[in-house]
Amino acid sequence: MKTRFEADFKRVKKVAYPNYYMIARAELGLHEQVGPGSNPRIMAMADRVSRQPGRAWVKTFYASDDVPWCALGVSDALVQAGHSIPDNPLSAGAYRMYGTKLSGPMAGAIAVKARRGGNHVGLVSAISVDGKHLLILGFNQGDAVREDWYLASVFDAFRAPAGVKLDDLPRRDLTPSAPAASEA
Repeated sequence: MKTRFEADFKRVKKVAYPNYYMIARAELGLHEQVGPGSNPRIMAMADRVSRQPGRAWVKTFYASDDVPWCALGVSDALVQAGHSIPDNPLSAGAYRMYGTKLSGPMAGAIAVKARRGGNHVGLVSAISVDGKHLLILGFNQGDAVREDWYLASVFDAFRAPAGVKLDDLPRRDLTPSAPAASEA
């Protein structure tokens, strides 16, 4: 089911989303494989990330799509776009210190929040008119790549790859839905 933002996304020409965001966005709808086995597209993310210098361990560690993969997905999008990744590309918390610190949410910003049992990382798609909610494009949100609304106040870090300038977000007149049921 498409959100109003999804239907409106192509019409919005004022905002330039960064290349890594567009790579991540192309994965919308990707799901973990139910039951035994793993989704080969998710496992390909681990393969690409593991080919980065000093990251060969990723392929061995990431043996199944049952392992939380929000940071893996962000790392893969960054790798495909030619950007560096954190030393631990499977750690959502590692993105708190990654690249350049931003003063707040911007188009395509890497957003990090604490959650029960760890952290979650995603990319900022939109902000509500009142500024209280963010639409986050994330990997492993409900075991899939999807966009979900979150309270903006739960995010404690907004980052961008070094040297990448991000655009301000337009305010979206959208009704936020319930937050993601699972981020792990």
